[in-house]
Amino acid sequence: PTFRVDILREVDLIEEVGRHYGLDKLEAAFPSMTMAAPAPDPRVTRDHLVRRVMASAGLNEAVTFGFIERRAAEAFVTPDVVASLVPLANPLSAKFDVLRPSLLPGLVEALGHNRRHGRRDVGLYEVGARFSATAGETRGVALAWTGSLSEHWSTPARGVDFFDAKGVVELLCDALGVAPSFQVVRLPYLVPGQSAHIIAGDRIVGVVGQVLQALVERAGAPKQERHAQQHHHAD
Repeated sequence: PTFRVDILREVDLIEEVGRHYGLDKLEAAFPSMTMAAPAPDPRVTRDHLVRRVMASAGLNEAVTFGFIERRAAEAFVTPDVVASLVPLANPLSAKFDVLRPSLLPGLVEALGHNRRHGRRDVGLYEVGARFSATAGETRGVALAWTGSLSEHWSTPARGVDFFDAKGVVELLCDALGVAPSFQVVRLPYLVPGQSAHIIAGDRIVGVVGQVLQALVERAGAPKQERHAQQHHHAD
Protein backbone atom coordinates (compact mmCIF):
# COMPACT_ATOMS: atom_id res chain seq x y z
CA PRO A 1 0.00 0.00 0.00
CA THR A 2 1.11 3.55 -0.73
CA PHE A 3 0.83 4.63 2.91
CA ARG A 4 3.48 2.07 3.96
CA VAL A 5 6.56 4.10 3.05
CA ASP A 6 8.76 1.63 4.94
CA ILE A 7 8.10 -1.20 2.45
CA LEU A 8 10.30 -0.57 -0.57
CA ARG A 9 12.17 -3.81 -1.23
CA GLU A 10 11.41 -7.51 -1.39
CA VAL A 11 13.17 -8.05 1.92
CA ASP A 12 10.84 -5.48 3.56
CA LEU A 13 7.82 -7.49 2.42
CA ILE A 14 9.37 -10.75 3.68
CA GLU A 15 9.94 -9.13 7.07
CA GLU A 16 6.34 -7.93 7.16
CA VAL A 17 5.00 -11.44 6.45
CA GLY A 18 7.27 -12.91 9.10
CA ARG A 19 6.10 -10.35 11.64
CA HIS A 20 2.44 -11.24 11.05
CA TYR A 21 3.15 -14.97 11.05
CA GLY A 22 5.23 -14.68 14.21
CA LEU A 23 8.99 -14.34 14.25
CA ASP A 24 9.10 -16.66 17.26
CA LYS A 25 7.65 -19.46 15.07
CA LEU A 26 10.48 -19.26 12.53
CA GLU A 27 13.24 -21.82 12.96
CA ALA A 28 16.65 -20.22 13.55
CA ALA A 29 19.20 -21.01 10.87
CA PHE A 30 22.48 -19.58 9.63
CA PRO A 31 22.46 -18.26 6.04
CA SER A 32 24.32 -20.42 3.58
CA MET A 33 27.85 -19.27 2.70
CA THR A 34 28.37 -18.73 -1.01
CA MET A 35 32.02 -17.63 -0.76
CA ALA A 36 34.91 -17.81 1.64
CA ALA A 37 35.35 -15.02 4.17
CA PRO A 38 37.88 -12.41 3.04
CA ALA A 39 41.32 -12.41 4.60
CA PRO A 40 41.80 -9.95 7.49
CA ASP A 41 42.97 -6.49 6.47
CA PRO A 42 46.77 -6.49 7.01
CA ARG A 43 46.54 -2.91 8.31
CA VAL A 44 44.41 -4.09 11.24
CA THR A 45 46.94 -6.78 12.17
CA ARG A 46 49.78 -4.28 11.88
CA ASP A 47 48.02 -1.70 14.05
CA HIS A 48 47.42 -4.33 16.75
CA LEU A 49 51.12 -5.20 16.70
CA VAL A 50 52.12 -1.54 16.98
CA ARG A 51 49.79 -1.04 19.94
CA ARG A 52 51.19 -4.08 21.75
CA VAL A 53 54.76 -2.86 21.29
CA MET A 54 54.00 0.68 22.46
CA ALA A 55 52.09 -0.59 25.49
CA SER A 56 54.96 -2.94 26.35
CA ALA A 57 57.24 0.12 26.43
CA GLY A 58 55.10 1.56 29.23
CA LEU A 59 53.15 4.07 27.12
CA ASN A 60 49.41 4.72 27.28
CA GLU A 61 47.28 5.03 24.16
CA ALA A 62 45.64 8.38 23.44
CA VAL A 63 42.95 9.23 20.91
CA THR A 64 43.05 12.88 19.88
CA PHE A 65 41.01 15.00 17.48
CA GLY A 66 41.58 14.81 13.74
CA PHE A 67 40.60 18.52 13.59
CA ILE A 68 43.12 20.94 15.10
CA GLU A 69 43.94 24.64 15.12
CA ARG A 70 45.93 25.92 12.14
CA ARG A 71 48.46 27.55 14.46
CA ALA A 72 49.12 24.19 16.16
CA ALA A 73 49.38 22.40 12.82
CA GLU A 74 51.87 24.90 11.41
CA ALA A 75 54.06 24.63 14.52
CA PHE A 76 54.77 20.92 13.92
CA VAL A 77 55.55 20.88 10.21
CA THR A 78 58.29 22.29 8.02
CA PRO A 79 57.54 25.51 6.07
CA ASP A 80 57.19 23.65 2.77
CA VAL A 81 54.35 21.55 4.22
CA VAL A 82 52.26 24.52 5.42
CA ALA A 83 50.77 24.98 1.96
CA SER A 84 49.56 21.36 2.04
CA LEU A 85 47.38 21.80 5.13
CA VAL A 86 43.77 20.76 4.53
CA PRO A 87 41.31 23.42 5.78
CA LEU A 88 37.73 22.64 6.76
CA ALA A 89 35.03 24.30 4.71
CA ASN A 90 32.75 24.81 7.73
CA PRO A 91 34.75 24.42 10.98
CA LEU A 92 32.96 24.33 14.33
CA SER A 93 35.43 26.90 15.68
CA ALA A 94 38.86 28.37 15.02
CA LYS A 95 40.30 25.65 17.29
CA PHE A 96 39.28 22.98 14.78
CA ASP A 97 39.81 24.58 11.38
CA VAL A 98 42.27 22.19 9.66
CA LEU A 99 42.83 18.44 9.44
CA ARG A 100 45.92 17.39 11.37
CA PRO A 101 49.06 16.92 9.24
CA SER A 102 50.77 15.21 12.19
CA LEU A 103 49.80 13.28 15.30
CA LEU A 104 52.16 15.33 17.45
CA PRO A 105 50.07 18.49 18.13
CA GLY A 106 47.27 16.47 19.71
CA LEU A 107 49.66 14.34 21.76
CA VAL A 108 51.55 17.36 23.08
CA GLU A 109 48.25 18.99 24.03
CA ALA A 110 47.10 15.79 25.78
CA LEU A 111 50.40 15.58 27.61
CA GLY A 112 50.04 19.18 28.79
CA HIS A 113 46.48 18.45 29.95
CA ASN A 114 47.74 15.57 32.09
CA ARG A 115 50.49 17.70 33.63
CA ARG A 116 48.09 20.51 34.44
CA HIS A 117 46.01 17.96 36.36
CA GLY A 118 48.85 16.78 38.55
CA ARG A 119 50.37 13.92 36.56
CA ARG A 120 54.16 14.12 36.85
CA ASP A 121 55.25 11.29 34.54
CA VAL A 122 53.29 10.96 31.29
CA GLY A 123 53.97 8.77 28.27
CA LEU A 124 51.40 8.71 25.46
CA TYR A 125 51.21 7.23 21.98
CA GLU A 126 48.66 7.31 19.20
CA VAL A 127 48.06 5.31 16.05
CA GLY A 128 46.00 7.26 13.55
CA ALA A 129 45.61 9.15 10.31
CA ARG A 130 47.30 12.32 9.10
CA PHE A 131 46.08 14.45 6.19
CA SER A 132 47.78 16.41 3.43
CA ALA A 133 46.51 18.09 0.28
CA THR A 134 49.31 16.41 -1.68
CA ALA A 135 49.72 12.99 -0.03
CA GLY A 136 46.10 12.48 1.01
CA GLU A 137 45.39 10.37 4.09
CA THR A 138 48.23 8.33 5.58
CA ARG A 139 48.60 6.41 8.83
CA GLY A 140 51.34 6.67 11.39
CA VAL A 141 52.28 6.22 15.02
CA ALA A 142 53.62 8.90 17.36
CA LEU A 143 54.60 9.18 21.01
CA ALA A 144 55.10 12.02 23.49
CA TRP A 145 56.95 11.31 26.73
CA THR A 146 57.94 13.45 29.69
CA GLY A 147 58.90 13.17 33.34
CA SER A 148 60.78 10.23 34.84
CA LEU A 149 60.95 6.59 33.91
CA SER A 150 58.88 4.25 36.05
CA GLU A 151 60.47 4.24 39.46
CA HIS A 152 61.83 0.97 40.81
CA TRP A 153 63.43 0.24 44.16
CA SER A 154 66.58 -1.12 42.52
CA THR A 155 67.45 1.97 40.47
CA PRO A 156 67.32 5.73 41.13
CA ALA A 157 64.74 7.74 39.22
CA ARG A 158 65.95 9.63 36.15
CA GLY A 159 64.32 11.80 33.55
CA VAL A 160 63.28 10.54 30.14
CA ASP A 161 65.86 11.48 27.51
CA PHE A 162 66.40 11.33 23.75
CA PHE A 163 67.77 7.80 23.92
CA ASP A 164 64.67 6.49 25.67
CA ALA A 165 62.49 7.72 22.80
CA LYS A 166 65.00 6.36 20.31
CA GLY A 167 64.87 3.01 22.11
CA VAL A 168 61.10 2.79 21.66
CA VAL A 169 61.54 3.50 17.95
CA GLU A 170 64.11 0.70 17.68
CA LEU A 171 61.80 -1.66 19.58
CA LEU A 172 58.94 -0.89 17.21
CA CYS A 173 61.09 -1.22 14.09
CA ASP A 174 62.37 -4.58 15.30
CA ALA A 175 58.79 -5.83 15.76
CA LEU A 176 57.93 -4.66 12.23
CA GLY A 177 61.02 -6.30 10.74
CA VAL A 178 62.71 -3.01 9.85
CA ALA A 179 66.38 -2.16 10.45
CA PRO A 180 66.41 1.59 11.22
CA SER A 181 69.25 4.07 11.08
CA PHE A 182 69.28 7.61 12.44
CA GLN A 183 70.54 10.80 10.84
CA VAL A 184 70.93 14.14 12.58
CA VAL A 185 68.44 16.71 11.28
CA ARG A 186 67.40 20.30 12.04
CA LEU A 187 63.66 20.85 12.17
CA PRO A 188 61.89 24.06 13.25
CA TYR A 189 59.97 22.38 16.09
CA LEU A 190 62.82 20.32 17.58
CA VAL A 191 65.85 21.22 19.69
CA PRO A 192 69.05 21.23 17.57
CA GLY A 193 71.35 18.38 18.52
CA GLN A 194 68.43 16.46 20.05
CA SER A 195 66.66 15.39 16.86
CA ALA A 196 67.14 12.81 14.12
CA HIS A 197 65.44 11.36 11.07
CA ILE A 198 64.43 7.70 11.27
CA ILE A 199 65.59 5.99 8.08
CA ALA A 200 64.62 2.54 6.78
CA GLY A 201 66.54 1.52 3.68
CA ASP A 202 66.65 4.65 1.57
CA ARG A 203 63.42 6.17 2.95
CA ILE A 204 62.86 8.67 5.75
CA VAL A 205 60.05 7.07 7.75
CA GLY A 206 59.92 9.34 10.79
CA VAL A 207 61.61 11.66 13.22
CA VAL A 208 62.62 11.52 16.88
CA GLY A 209 63.71 14.37 19.13
CA GLN A 210 63.05 16.90 21.86
CA VAL A 211 60.31 19.47 21.28
CA LEU A 212 61.24 23.15 21.50
CA GLN A 213 60.57 24.67 24.89
CA ALA A 214 58.35 27.41 23.42
CA LEU A 215 55.97 24.81 21.96
CA VAL A 216 55.99 22.83 25.19
CA GLU A 217 55.07 25.91 27.24
CA ARG A 218 52.31 26.82 24.79
CA ALA A 219 50.67 23.45 25.53
CA GLY A 220 51.19 23.83 29.26
CA ALA A 221 53.54 20.84 29.41
CA PRO A 222 56.82 20.68 31.37
CA LYS A 223 60.37 20.90 30.13
CA GLN A 224 62.34 18.07 28.53
CA GLU A 225 59.57 16.54 26.48
CA ARG A 226 60.57 13.87 23.99
CA HIS A 227 58.60 12.71 21.02
CA ALA A 228 58.83 10.42 18.03
CA GLN A 229 56.69 10.06 14.97
CA GLN A 230 56.91 7.23 12.50
CA HIS A 231 55.03 6.61 9.28
CA HIS A 232 53.70 3.12 8.69
CA HIS A 233 52.06 2.66 5.33
CA ALA A 234 50.68 -0.58 3.94
CA ASP A 235 53.57 -1.04 1.52
